[in-house]
Amino acid sequence: MALPKIERQIRAGLPLVGYPPYGQVHPHSTGNRSSTVQNEADYMGHKDINGGFYTHVVGNGRIIQVAEVNRGAYDVGGDWNMRGYASVEIIESHQTRAEFERDYKIYVELIRKLADEAGIPKKLDQGEIGINTHDYCRMHQPNNGTDHVDPYPYLRKWGVSKEQFKKDIEKGVATMPPKPAQGDWIKENKRVEITTKNQNTYLGFDWRICHKTNSIIGKQYVVTGKYNHQNGETYYSLYDIEGSWHGYINKKFVKEIKAIYQTIPGLYEALKDDTFYIDQNLKKKSAWKIKRGQTFHLEDIVKVSKYTRAKVRLNNDIRYCTMRDDYWKLKYKTKVVKIK
Repeated sequence: MALPKIERQIRAGLPLVGYPPYGQVHPHSTGNRSSTVQNEADYMGHKDINGGFYTHVVGNGRIIQVAEVNRGAYDVGGDWNMRGYASVEIIESHQTRAEFERDYKIYVELIRKLADEAGIPKKLDQGEIGINTHDYCRMHQPNNGTDHVDPYPYLRKWGVSKEQFKKDIEKGVATMPPKPAQGDWIKENKRVEITTKNQNTYLGFDWRICHKTNSIIGKQYVVTGKYNHQNGETYYSLYDIEGSWHGYINKKFVKEIKAIYQTIPGLYEALKDDTFYIDQNLKKKSAWKIKRGQTFHLEDIVKVSKYTRAKVRLNNDIRYCTMRDDYWKLKYKTKVVKIK
């Protein structure tokens, strides 16, 4: 297929990472369920590059190049940062199968084109030279420091298996796979609580287990979408407040709730003893022990790099800590509460 024009929105001053020859191209997905390709390109213009950067973003029928190729990048969290000729992100905000199919074909063909430019084989996840996903880098690169598994979970949402992606990368996209057994991805925006023990959440519809519900009973999650499977059941995709994915669950084993407590400013009570590892001034990590019944005030919700953090005040000590939906209970919804 003919690729759309590659639009250049290059961030100046990015470092040279590693040294030539750069023997890999890295496929990624953004992990952002609401951003457009333009949002991602604009974000690259001002973000902290130590948290990662890449060379191209695909989405909305467009390609935007945000960094020069053949220089490496901070994109796979390990030594293979120094091997990347290019790193390509695909957005995760497609609303229809047609939108996904259009961008998927662009994504695959761009990756193939970049491999040709780099003079490397169009083989996927097969060694140190070639096209290596973030997931493969995580499992095989020296000095790995990442837990990312993209782009596979997002591709699976639209019925593209690892095997299909490998075939498309190596041979080109001939035809899209048929409608998957789990049905098309249907966007949702609701909050649920796990209600049923002795059930599973799944990594995919090959039924590999992600969690046993006994370990997450009573916890609250955001449902970003669902599948109406051909087996007659509906499966929700679960994310916690920080945006980490927790698998698919049969909708029968959850109940819908109005809100996750920790999005509401106010006075909270600790439900049990715990130690929170928190960031003071968003920089220094330290342990903060809290006792059951202790109260503190949730001031705000802030974004720290890719994470969501709670801005918490205790005796005028402001800290930023992990959201803990199963450890805090809202006592009073109010913007100003004096805590003695």
